[in-house]
Amino acid sequence: MTTRGYVMMSYQWDDQPMVKKIADRLKQHGYNVWIDIEKMHGFIFDTMADAVKNADVVLACFSEKYQQSDNCKSEGNCMRQFRKEFIPIKMEAGYSPDGWVATIFGGHLYVDFSQATDPIIFETKIYELLQQLGLKSVFRDIEAVSMPNVSSPIASATESSIQPKLLSKQDNCPLNEVVFRDLGEELGNDWRRLATFLGVPYVKQEKISAKHPGDMEEQTIAMLLEWKKATKRGDNRVDILSTALNKAGRIDLAELVEELGGT
Repeated sequence: MTTRGYVMMSYQWDDQPMVKKIADRLKQHGYNVWIDIEKMHGFIFDTMADAVKNADVVLACFSEKYQQSDNCKSEGNCMRQFRKEFIPIKMEAGYSPDGWVATIFGGHLYVDFSQATDPIIFETKIYELLQQLGLKSVFRDIEAVSMPNVSSPIASATESSIQPKLLSKQDNCPLNEVVFRDLGEELGNDWRRLATFLGVPYVKQEKISAKHPGDMEEQTIAMLLEWKKATKRGDNRVDILSTALNKAGRIDLAELVEELGGT
């Protein structure tokens, strides 16, 4: 029996592997997650209706098969009947909502997990989902937060995809607080996206935001200093940072950082 508010996962069974991965990550961030493979009992329709009714928010993981499912349609109708908060999650690339899915979820922002088999994309979409959950009244147990260590998918994916070159043993890195301040003046809201590609854990991002409320320049500097401290001696930080900036869509700043590596 659930005694605290929770996030309910509404999905079609073909998407279960990715849905379970999302649910597991939300649990690591302190959210109480209701998913049928763990909570289902009794008469299925009564159980699902109660799950929707008592949820703080429903994550509607939609796809073509979700639209075709009578069970998923019943859950959608329950969301509308009980006026539940929901966040649409796109699970299938190329699928455009139609029929009852479009009627209920049309016009709402969704988080696109259709390409999230890529570890970097998965972490980016988890960040987007956490941002949306943060705007809703969802119970979160901060003491239960259990973030992955350095061997987490984001750290491993960042390391393998960037493949940093080795510097000399002196490690004369040109990246310092002055450079970070210049980046802070330009990045604005993009610092959180950059942090994700650099592998800075979401919990640390939250602490940085809390320490420097409303000051994105200082948030950027603190994040970059935190990232630099976590890198290893011999890592080509210029290469890592410029690659992350490119992935974050800041090609202009990536080129400036690359120039530092050539000096």
